[in-house]
Amino acid sequence: MRKIILSVFAFFAAVHGICAASFVDKVVRAKTEFYFYDSDEKILEKIAELESSLDSIADMQEKLICRNLLLVEKLNFSPVQDDSQLKKLFFVEMSALARENQKYMEENKNADKWLLVSYSDLLVRLMEYQSSKEIYKMSMETKKLYLQALKIDSKFAYAYNSYSLWLYFAPSIAGGGLDVAYKNISKAVKYAAAASDKYGLYVYYINRSQILYKMKKFNDYDRDLNLAHELFPEETFTESLREMNRNDKILFNS
Repeated sequence: MRKIILSVFAFFAAVHGICAASFVDKVVRAKTEFYFYDSDEKILEKIAELESSLDSIADMQEKLICRNLLLVEKLNFSPVQDDSQLKKLFFVEMSALARENQKYMEENKNADKWLLVSYSDLLVRLMEYQSSKEIYKMSMETKKLYLQALKIDSKFAYAYNSYSLWLYFAPSIAGGGLDVAYKNISKAVKYAAAASDKYGLYVYYINRSQILYKMKKFNDYDRDLNLAHELFPEETFTESLREMNRNDKILFNS
């Protein structure tokens, strides 16, 4: 079942700036299609195929964005829970990539909004390997990056999606909570709808449904899953998600 960051990592908003008509579009579209694959192995094969094409990207920032997106997805679908050595390898790879992101942003002060958010999503996954003290520090850094991206583009649906999931897990003392998470994921829905981004809407409806389930707003929860299914009538993920929820499990915690 899809883990939290898949959802974190559902990168389906309209693409602007450096990402317009770029390889990032291809990666973003592939992420949508992952919901319709019938096995994690096939998804990992597609990720490997995309990774093998990254050398053709001339722009360093665009390449970093794609590497961030793909590494997070590769971790999502890899069997790290059953393989401690594999988990360590991911830690090494994510740490190295995080350093590259940091170096790039130190040398280039006008980072693209996609770099800010994809790097922040990478840090979220890296936090799983940190001590409590380091987790708090990194969590505040990721929040800062999400807000920086939204300052660049106040209608950036993908950033609202990622930030809403940060808020879902954050304690109230840090500004988190279900109400504020719902508010931000609803902005993702709003701006994706305005951009006629059906792929984004599919993911944001799913993510909002899980927040609504947690809020015990079951009628609205059911509505969002229906709306997601209506966008892609052939999909079956929403039914699998209903079954998970009937067992009182949430997508983000699976």
